Amino acid sequence: MLQAAVGDTSALAHARGQSITLFAPDQPIWLRADASKLQLVFTNLLNNAIRFSPAGGQIVVGVTWEEEQDARGA
Repeated sequence: MLQAAVGDTSALAHARGQSITLFAPDQPIWLRADASKLQLVFTNLLNNAIRFSPAGGQIVVGVTWEEEQDARGA
């Protein structure tokens, strides 16, 4: 999903002389979420980063995964 959002926004970034760098694990990350809404969130975040970053700048996106924690006992 995040890779797709980067692909969707890369033309706009390129037009402004910007580059987008994605740091993500090699293994897929599984989420329980509405895929279309999450895709929209990622795309909106990248569009905002492009819009509010200087021309010629670099936008860096990173994603990490942490072990699931059971919040019921917290």
